[in-house]
Amino acid sequence: MKKCGTSPLHTPYGKFKMGVKVGLSCGRVNWGIVGQDGKYTYYFKGEAIDGCTKSEHIAEKNEIVLDDNTVRRLRIDKKHLTAIEDGYFNLLLRTPIPDLKITGSVIPEFTNEDLQPLIFNSVIKFKEKALEIDYELNLKPYLPYHLLGKTICLYGLKNYEEANKYNEMLHNAAKEINSKEHRFKYHVLKEKISFKRSESTENRMNNIENLKAMLSEETEEVSIAALNYEISFMLSELNLNASEFAGRAMKLYRKLYKKTPRIDYRNRYEELQGS
Repeated sequence: MKKCGTSPLHTPYGKFKMGVKVGLSCGRVNWGIVGQDGKYTYYFKGEAIDGCTKSEHIAEKNEIVLDDNTVRRLRIDKKHLTAIEDGYFNLLLRTPIPDLKITGSVIPEFTNEDLQPLIFNSVIKFKEKALEIDYELNLKPYLPYHLLGKTICLYGLKNYEEANKYNEMLHNAAKEINSKEHRFKYHVLKEKISFKRSESTENRMNNIENLKAMLSEETEEVSIAALNYEISFMLSELNLNASEFAGRAMKLYRKLYKKTPRIDYRNRYEELQGS
């Protein structure tokens, strides 16, 4: 029998060997939300989580390992299993996995402009489902995250009226849980949306001045970088000199990326570099 990883995967970008291992368990799982100061996350715990962790740790490449609890509950015939440790079994794979060969150029060339509407609309669907759950279960800590995501996507789709509506909802949700991060992002988006909706150069300059006022009071490097970034692109859109703000943003994003290599820092740095 051929196992995943014994033959290289052929792609237009070279040959790669891949290996997979899986750990299975079952049982009760408890979940909750932890965090403070507007930063929250889910946590999960229970026998199924612990069992999966142990099974995955025992598994080698190309193995599916499950514990005795799973074998009993799923009534798996032990002729399909090999005991590898007390209470743990290797599931025998009897179906050969064919080699995957990708030849030629099977992926058409797309620009960012081609892909963005598809990506934004897909993200909006996920955010809408998440918001339904947030409201149904009263998950107030998660509302700002999901409202922010939908607002950004609507802005990207140039649906500025709807973006403005959801941005105001973001503001209310952020105030309710006292999230400084999301209140900041609301104010930045408010000026960006207003800038795009206005046809008046005077009004657009007011939006830029409002961001400059925020910049003069800001102390956090991430926020300072974001404000310089947004101001630089607004000035560029008005055919005004943006080099001062672009230079500051690039310097800060390079510094931030060295400390925390986030993809959005790198993307913004490269975007500014190419502008």
